[in-house]
Amino acid sequence: MRSPSSGGAFLPTADYDIRGSWQFDQVPTAGPASDRIATVRDLGGVLTPQQFGAKGDGSADDTVALHALRAAAALTSGVTIVLPRGIYAYTTSPNWCLPGVQMIGEGGAILRHTGTGAALRIEAGPAGMNGLLFRDLTIQGNAQTTPGVSVATIYRSTFERLRVQGCALTAPAFQIAAAVLNEFSGLAVIPSDFKPAIGLLLADADCAANTIINPEMEGVTGAGIALGAGAGQNVFIGGTSESNGIGVDLGFNASRNIFLGIDCEANAQQDIRCAGSMNQFLGVVAVSPISLTLDAGAHSNHVGGGLYQSIAVQAGALGNGFVGVIYSFTAGGTFTDAGTGTVKLGVWNGWLGAPERPLLATGAAHTVDDVIAALQTLGLVRQS
Repeated sequence: MRSPSSGGAFLPTADYDIRGSWQFDQVPTAGPASDRIATVRDLGGVLTPQQFGAKGDGSADDTVALHALRAAAALTSGVTIVLPRGIYAYTTSPNWCLPGVQMIGEGGAILRHTGTGAALRIEAGPAGMNGLLFRDLTIQGNAQTTPGVSVATIYRSTFERLRVQGCALTAPAFQIAAAVLNEFSGLAVIPSDFKPAIGLLLADADCAANTIINPEMEGVTGAGIALGAGAGQNVFIGGTSESNGIGVDLGFNASRNIFLGIDCEANAQQDIRCAGSMNQFLGVVAVSPISLTLDAGAHSNHVGGGLYQSIAVQAGALGNGFVGVIYSFTAGGTFTDAGTGTVKLGVWNGWLGAPERPLLATGAAHTVDDVIAALQTLGLVRQS
């Protein structure tokens, strides 16, 4: 680096505190050695793709510019990257997992992935990464995009209004792995000719204690929301999972997750399928012909309130509870129970306006034994 105050002498970079965001212009490759000098500009802590030659017009290949932007952002921590309105076409995604990075799209910024692999990579190493922010980005994938957005080993970070439009038919739009204590708000799948297999995938047992607010998962071939084996203690608040193969799919041993007020409908196979344990479905609306299935192995799940069309508890399901649930949103809804120890309290057939199965017939006298039998049905009394 040449210091203007040193009479043109080259000084080692260790003589300077160069923390912050800087732009290093390309060094000339021709001419006298004394002219081969990089110009350095202070960017004030904010980087944009345009500072590194990106066009953002949807036609030019901005791959080199985006990778140069990432390299510059890696020089310091806490950099803010702003993508002005435009379409940034590129073949390979840099890994945007950098200490304290904030990436914000402005005015409908679009990342158009034209190559293979993940369209947006936010992947930390085994030690993980904290305190990141990604907001207001649309990711356009193609038939070779796998997945749309990849988040791995990220903690205590925020992801707001990220939208995926298209990826490979075998891939998820959002793939979340080994993520803890993050907030995902307004994640959405936009209809496309390239329909993903899954909308939002929490892939493994290390996905825990995340909050997912108002997801919009629509138009995927498989599950709009899928929780892999062991994914636990995640909270889903509001949002929709509609017009998919399955609305919500909880795998074996997915446990202690809460779904609060999510809307599932128009799903081709069923709205909710659960093979996990100790999950809660509270105030859920699920009105496809097959609304909720608790598979063999599902145990200790709680369904509270909400509106369903048909509910099925399969043989091998154990100790699941339904309290204040309305089924048969329209005519023909059913509640079939082949499980063991299922508890039902205040379950109503909405179309008929009647309890699903009265524990004690009204207008008749009952013995103490009748009452005890009813309480045993509710799991409130055990037979000695």
